[in-house]
Amino acid sequence: MRAAAATNVARVAMAMALQTATTMAGSLGCTRDVSLLPAAANGDGGPGDGGLPPADASDGGPAPADANSAFCQGLGTPIQFPTASGMVCTSALAARGHRFALCSCASLEPPPAAPIHTDSFDSRPGSVAMGRSAAIGVGDLVSSSADIWSGGALYAATAIGSTGHIETAGSLRTGGPIVLVSANGQVADGHVAGDAYVNGAISGTLRIDGLLHQPAGAGMSPALLPESSIVREAVSVAPPCDCSSSFVDLTGAIAASVAHNDDAIVGLDPNALAAETTAINVEVTCGVYVLSAIDAQKSLSFSVHGRALVVVTGDVVIRGGLTVVLDPNAELDLLVGGRLVSSGGNPIGSASPARFRIWIAGTASVVLDDAPTVGAIIHAPNAAVGASSGLQISGALLARSVMLGGQLNVHFDEAVLSSGGPCGEPAATPVP
Repeated sequence: MRAAAATNVARVAMAMALQTATTMAGSLGCTRDVSLLPAAANGDGGPGDGGLPPADASDGGPAPADANSAFCQGLGTPIQFPTASGMVCTSALAARGHRFALCSCASLEPPPAAPIHTDSFDSRPGSVAMGRSAAIGVGDLVSSSADIWSGGALYAATAIGSTGHIETAGSLRTGGPIVLVSANGQVADGHVAGDAYVNGAISGTLRIDGLLHQPAGAGMSPALLPESSIVREAVSVAPPCDCSSSFVDLTGAIAASVAHNDDAIVGLDPNALAAETTAINVEVTCGVYVLSAIDAQKSLSFSVHGRALVVVTGDVVIRGGLTVVLDPNAELDLLVGGRLVSSGGNPIGSASPARFRIWIAGTASVVLDDAPTVGAIIHAPNAAVGASSGLQISGALLARSVMLGGQLNVHFDEAVLSSGGPCGEPAATPVP
């Protein structure tokens, strides 16, 4: 009950913060409006989707008789990125790649002042969260001196070591041993609400509500389970998240967008947001838009009316917050070729995180300073994400590594599991 209440409070707080930011931005006398809307239908513009087929009735609008007869129809066609198996909708990629609330491709090593907590909610109106879906996945070692509370399963491909408390609402799986060592007056222990799969010995106090799956000869000290609660079998744990370049070719997506975009149709200057000193409101219809950089000293807001892709070939620097307001069923993909840097602690993102996706193509660190509240699906397989004062994110986070100086709270948006529906993608199942 307390976890559910905390989730609802976090969700409401996120929505209120974003609404307040939007209201404040709109009330400022110096707000500059940028329109990515067509002045009128014209005969020389292609479909507003970067070369994808025109929309049909299922996309929220009638199909044009001629692909060149209108800039954009309804929500527009889904945005697609290249992968090793061909073009795939970004919403489907989010459903496939973000079954974990938090995924670190490399080791996860939070310091004592940076506990990690995950829980879940569902951003779709009227939806009720399933709960126990906010899993944590680690592609290497978990080595923690802070407490880790997973509102779902916990996967570690290599091993788990902790001098704090580990708690899971689902299973625990590790490709190596578990070592829980009390130190400096801090008691190290763990509790697994489901089964535990451990490829090695367990040292320290670990309570397991379900069965322990463990190879023959691997021990548990102290012995807390009778042999009847242990299934002797081989255990292996693969890296839980696909961080490979074959999953999605973000560099290729940038190149394709630079070659084919809708900037000319709406008269967008690629440098339009490269050095902004006033608050900005950007009206966006469906389409693909390319900017050289975003450097916003004041608040920046996007009002999105369809399925849109904004590609920034350089850096994105946010100092006054970033608010994304989505029409029903609208989606925004923000693809960043350079750095993503946020300071000031202002809110970033949307109250519907599953429909706002941030893709980081490069290796430069993502910097989220001053403990911002974020509402987005963040996919940064080659970049470290740093939060020197902690971070609260609604949505999901996948990063090469996570560097924390304060508490990390991830409120997993279960809506991402079924976000690929418009592209025929079956709903993903929660991590067991």
